[in-house]
Amino acid sequence: IDSVLPLVGIHDRFRWFTCSQEVGREKPSWDIFESSFRKARFWAPDLSKDEVLHVGDSYECDYCGAKRYGFQALLLDRSGNPQVTKYQDWVEGPDYDGKSPEEVQSNTITGLDEVAELLLNVSPA
Repeated sequence: IDSVLPLVGIHDRFRWFTCSQEVGREKPSWDIFESSFRKARFWAPDLSKDEVLHVGDSYECDYCGAKRYGFQALLLDRSGNPQVTKYQDWVEGPDYDGKSPEEVQSNTITGLDEVAELLLNVSPA
């Protein structure tokens, strides 16, 4: 990720990020979400898990892993892009409270521009 973010020109938009290589575990492992949350709380000590939004393109690893940990999540559906191939097709998405096809569908986006739009429509607490 430390090489991908500069390539797409967004590396300067993040104060921190978490890589599976530094944690020693991959998503949907609890450990990688825990490491990320600890880093986030450095910048926002009163942050709660349900205030964190995780966006990812793997239903099993990103979406289900984040939801099980207690984060909010958006699933980036890239199935319409023939250049995107699903990897880690052996992983099963962990269960979490409220898991249903309807819940997943209501939190599915098809482009990252939708994230900005959703965040702009959120009222501050």
